[in-house]
Amino acid sequence: MLICRQNFVRCYRKCLSSDVISRKYSSATTEERILKSSAPKIEDLQRGNFVNTIFKNVDKYWSRTAIECPESKLSFTFSEIADQVSRWSGFLKEFGVTPKDVVTIVAPNCELKRMLDISQSKFIIYSKDVEENISLALKEDINKYHLFCIGKSSKLKAHNVEDILYGKQSVSRLQPSEIVGEETCYIPFSRQEQNIIMGMLPFFHIFGAFGILSYGLLTGAKTIIVPTFSAEAFVTGIPKHKIMKGYLNNIKATNEMIRNGWAHTGDIGYYDEKEFFYIIDRTKDLIKYQGMQISPSEIETEIQKHPLVAECSVIGKPDDKYGELPFAFIIPKQEISADEIHKFLEDKLSSHKQLKGGIKFVDSLPKSETGKILRKKLREIII
Repeated sequence: MLICRQNFVRCYRKCLSSDVISRKYSSATTEERILKSSAPKIEDLQRGNFVNTIFKNVDKYWSRTAIECPESKLSFTFSEIADQVSRWSGFLKEFGVTPKDVVTIVAPNCELKRMLDISQSKFIIYSKDVEENISLALKEDINKYHLFCIGKSSKLKAHNVEDILYGKQSVSRLQPSEIVGEETCYIPFSRQEQNIIMGMLPFFHIFGAFGILSYGLLTGAKTIIVPTFSAEAFVTGIPKHKIMKGYLNNIKATNEMIRNGWAHTGDIGYYDEKEFFYIIDRTKDLIKYQGMQISPSEIETEIQKHPLVAECSVIGKPDDKYGELPFAFIIPKQEISADEIHKFLEDKLSSHKQLKGGIKFVDSLPKSETGKILRKKLREIII
């Protein structure tokens, strides 16, 4: 995703009965339908430079620890980070990287599945821990890319990033240049006592990149990072503004999401009287049954109440007559029949929400690196 100034909105519904919602919003103007945050307005990033913005307060935190990794025992102060950013920028310029080039970063906490041909990247920075994956992914195309290894490469012909950052290789430092506010940046209170942020979200995720890493650098907080998530690392490691311009090289997806200045996330949820938001589903996951939209999460919640169900996921199964029918993938704790599940749901869900598409018992569900169930993979199984 490209990051730039843009309004951000989530689809939501008031936690009221449908008839109250209808009466309240049917005659409301567009402005009246917008729920505005009570938090102070965030200043737009229009001109200047992202690096300068993030490090604008660096003099206040010069000697503080900026990033720390409990696993490797490595840590870097804000002054060291600022110096390495300057060195790396200078090297990239000398190497021939231009503002319009895409540089791909592949590390243990990043997704290798991001297709390089979509981003049209020519430069790949990777951790030596994933060098074998890089080799397998690029195969015969490997000579098309300029490779940079974080550490000494043992297999591929790659520049050593550490030599550049730590001064072992002579490079000119580069000061950030001014921008107009439309350039691509990412493809996703201070007291005397330093704040600490747990960097447990992957940095390829928009919230990980901006809500955690960039925010920590901006506010002088120490960010605790780990290569991959583990409960042990999370426990031992303890002592948002999200904006997007569009999808890189994907005009269709950009136009579908950003309309009239609003970014439509496709989230469905509600907010309570204290204006706390609860996201319960996504529009693309809704099951379309005879013109009605069924929330798979609602069905999943009821299935999970069965004592012999360990985990489940519900999707829409294509049907010529009804459009889609609810279909469930279930991981049982022990042997159980589909008839038992159907009978269990009879008095808990209305007729059109029953599992008329069928039930499939499985040993596991496909998930992303962050643990999210991949409904797209499940659809491929039944189509």
